[in-house]
Amino acid sequence: MSHPAGIVASHAVAPLVDGRRQPLHILHGGRLAWQLADSHGHVICCVTFPGAHRLPHALGVDAPLDAASPLVVGAGALASGDTHLTVTRWWEPARPRWAGLRAQIPTEAAVHMVRSWRDRLGHGCGLTPYGDDVIVGSLVTLLAAGHSLSARWSAEIRAAPLEDLTTAASAGLLRQAAGGFCLDEVAEVLAAYAGAATPAATVRNGGRQADVMQGGGMHAGVMAGDVVQVAEQRLLAVGHSSGEGLLTGIRQMLGRGAPAPCVRGAIA
Repeated sequence: MSHPAGIVASHAVAPLVDGRRQPLHILHGGRLAWQLADSHGHVICCVTFPGAHRLPHALGVDAPLDAASPLVVGAGALASGDTHLTVTRWWEPARPRWAGLRAQIPTEAAVHMVRSWRDRLGHGCGLTPYGDDVIVGSLVTLLAAGHSLSARWSAEIRAAPLEDLTTAASAGLLRQAAGGFCLDEVAEVLAAYAGAATPAATVRNGGRQADVMQGGGMHAGVMAGDVVQVAEQRLLAVGHSSGEGLLTGIRQMLGRGAPAPCVRGAIA
C-alpha cells in the first residue's frame, strides 16, 4: 500500500491546520472522505482521498490512511498514528460574491427560506439529505448576493446542533455554507446567473480531487449563450441527488423554476 506524501489543504481550514494541536475523531468514514469532528462533536474538516469532490473544508491526501489510528491536527500538520503529513499545497475554495444577484432574489423567497429551513433539515437519504442540499444552495446564493438576511441565516446555521439533526457530511457542508464556501460547481452556476465570465469554461474533471492534486485542466470552448446550461448540467452531475438539490436551492432563491434533469454521477 502506498503512503501519503502530504496534504493539499483548503484555505478555509487554515486556522485549524495552523492552530494548536487537537485530536479529531471520525464521525463518518466513507470510501472517498472522512468527516472529522472536534471534542465537541462538531464536524470542522474532512479528509478526502483520490476521486473525491473538492470539498471546501477538505484536507486532501493522495493515499489511504488507517482509520483505526488516532488523528491529530494542528501546528501545520495532520498526524494519523505514526504518519505525519504536512501541507504541500494550499488551494482557495469557492466563495462567490456577486452583488448583481441581489436584484434577482424575490423578497418572499428569501424570507420563506430563512423562516422554514429547519423544516427541511435532515429530510432525504444519503450522505447529504436532499433537503440539506437545497438549504446549502439557497444559503450560498443569499450570501453571494450580499442580501440583508444572509447574516441572520448564517448565524442560525452556525448555532444549530447540526450533528444531532442531520448527517455528519451534511453538517460539515452546512457549516461551510454559512461562511459562504461551496463546491466549485455551485460557484460556476452563480457566476453564470450573474452574467459573469465563469469558470465553467475551465473543466476540472467535475472538480474531483485527482485533478486538484495534479493541477490539470482544459478549456471547454463554451459559447456565452450556453454558459448557464453547461454550468447547471455540471452541477446536476454531482452525486446521486446532491447536485439537483443544490441547484433547486439556488433556483428557488432566485425565483426560477425547477432544474432540467441530468444523468447523475458519483460523489462518495
